[in-house]
Amino acid sequence: MSLLGNKVEIIGYLDKKLILVKVYQTNAVLAVDQHAAHERILLEHFLKAWKHENIFDATVPHFGFSIRQNVAVKLHLSVSDRIMKRLFRDLKHFGIEVEMTNPSENMVQVTSFPVDICHSWTLPGAFISLLSDFFSSRVKFLLGEVSNQGEGLMYLDAAVILLLQTKACKSAIQFGDQMEVKEQYELLDQLFNCSQPFHCAHGRPSMATLLKTSTGF
Repeated sequence: MSLLGNKVEIIGYLDKKLILVKVYQTNAVLAVDQHAAHERILLEHFLKAWKHENIFDATVPHFGFSIRQNVAVKLHLSVSDRIMKRLFRDLKHFGIEVEMTNPSENMVQVTSFPVDICHSWTLPGAFISLLSDFFSSRVKFLLGEVSNQGEGLMYLDAAVILLLQTKACKSAIQFGDQMEVKEQYELLDQLFNCSQPFHCAHGRPSMATLLKTSTGF
């Protein structure tokens, strides 16, 4: 659904919360939640950025996640250089920096990780267990031995998505924030060009149909 294919008109603005929109093509009047709508827009922007760049890099604007340095976590990993480089690159996507400290003993060390997604790994054992699962399952996947990439990768994915959902919520326009008519139209245009325009970052509805007629307006 895209506003480019629907003639719309904003007909009201309630309590600096809801934008009332008349959609001529579907003969409907919608109430759009400005916070939920903006939250959805931001989440999809963040997810797209995460897909194409290292959002945990301090040089990437708009994110600013906290990074913990000098992590005392080491483990053994015996794989080829090609697989090793791929594993390191995969972890970097999640903001986890790893380096080879003792090639002769296949020793790797975590040098930094994002506090925002790793706050639950306060016990070294929990972090080592997660990384061990990640390395083990990922190596088997890269070698074609299994089709499932393992719980370690799924946990990291879920942790980053939750982090981005929270950031989208906190960064979004809030109830009570005044929006000018031009800003409302811009919000609607961005919302209806989202892949999932009907729900906020946490799954709540971003809009509701107030009226629908069979004869048109």
